[in-house]
Amino acid sequence: VGTRTALPRQQTLRALIDWSYDLLSEDEKILFRRVSVFASGWTIESAEEVCADEVLPRAKFLEALLRLVDKSLVARTGGAETRYTMLETIREYAYEKLVLHQNGVEAANELETQQARHYEYFTRLAETAELHLRGKGQIEWGERLEAEHPNLSTALQWALAQPNADDALRLVGPLGLYLIQRGRISDGQDWYDKALAKRDANTNVHYLAKAYSGAGSIAREQGDLSKAVSLHSQALACFEQVRDNDGIALSLHNLAQQRTWQGNYDEAEALIQQALTTARENNVQWLLPRTLSLFGVILIRKGDYRAAIPQHEEALALARANGDSNTMSVILHNLGGIESLEGNFTRALTLLSESLHLAQVQQALSLIIANLAEQGLLYLRQGDYPAAVEVAQRGSKMALDASMQELIARSGQWLAAGLAYMGQFERAVKLWGAILTLREKIGAPLDPMDSAEYEKAVAHVREQIGAERFAELLAQGRGLSTDQIRELISSETIRATENITLI
Repeated sequence: VGTRTALPRQQTLRALIDWSYDLLSEDEKILFRRVSVFASGWTIESAEEVCADEVLPRAKFLEALLRLVDKSLVARTGGAETRYTMLETIREYAYEKLVLHQNGVEAANELETQQARHYEYFTRLAETAELHLRGKGQIEWGERLEAEHPNLSTALQWALAQPNADDALRLVGPLGLYLIQRGRISDGQDWYDKALAKRDANTNVHYLAKAYSGAGSIAREQGDLSKAVSLHSQALACFEQVRDNDGIALSLHNLAQQRTWQGNYDEAEALIQQALTTARENNVQWLLPRTLSLFGVILIRKGDYRAAIPQHEEALALARANGDSNTMSVILHNLGGIESLEGNFTRALTLLSESLHLAQVQQALSLIIANLAEQGLLYLRQGDYPAAVEVAQRGSKMALDASMQELIARSGQWLAAGLAYMGQFERAVKLWGAILTLREKIGAPLDPMDSAEYEKAVAHVREQIGAERFAELLAQGRGLSTDQIRELISSETIRATENITLI
């Protein structure tokens, strides 16, 4: 907060906080110090769990907190849940007092105790949230974890500093779904990389399995499918070691998903059948709709569109019964894709709009982008090229910002097609070239059900500019940097059209 060499204004501020601190009762001083371990504020529940003990009994906790609010050392904020915060300058002062106080005779190890209790609270919160994120309460629990993201990060930093690898792995293991749904892909990679780097021969196998699983899903979202397969294979081996049937079924599902993205449809179908059998035999209800939906996707990719519909309809009924809005959004997106492919555009747009609405309510970034890409394809098929460009451009920008490689390719290919039909041939072909390179890099070929529309657009451009010029521009696009791709995607194109409804 300040030193003897600080500016006069800082010295005055410190003197004022010193004066305020000296006037606090002992209970208030204890709580003032202890809440400084929270990184972004706290709820009454979290502060009581972390800060109350035999020295500061629960009976005195709330009264002390309200007095700190009255004395303007703590601020109360509204929202879905009442939170309490400190100005950062005051929090730094309180933390300094916590550090100094622990060295005193009366309260040795207070800092370590509070940090450990903070870690334990937020680890248990993550473990509880994981269950709710699979079904009813997804939105509320997603928002709750998002509000506590800085505290989760702080708890992880403490865990990483501990000698036992289990602490960090236990915290990050349950967070994979949250990190992906909220688009926190970069944070996810960083957290999992650091936690997994601490593993050793004595690491808890179940914590390790869940961390491998979460890390594999993050790698998939980044488009690193080979890494995803490796991590999910390691997760499967660990789950089998501890006989966790939920984890085994989930790992088989994840591996099937990776193989689908890689275009290995026969292997993907074999894996998804194993996942379905394991889920059904062990009553893994939360996973069944996701697995049935993925089975339907594999059938679509193999060209059997009609056979995919019953799989999706069963999955949708189960997801509705489970209150799993995230999976409902996925299924509606897939059904919309089938209807679009078969020319039922009105029905397709209804399904995709419902899927997009669910995804936006949950702030599920990858689903939002996937729906924008599918809507772009739908408008292309209808010949509404300005609308296709509008939605595909928005999805492409979002995917770029989140480093979601496969979704960059999926959105970008329809943005390029829309631009091509509107006469922006150079920009379109360069973008296609960049996407070809990206797909080769991540090992994710074009979806077979999309190939007809893609080839139609490519043929149109070749006819307009000639095969030689097309090849030149495609080669230029293949060599573009990320910043150059961003410029291609982000340049002004078309004003928003009236027939696009986004929340």
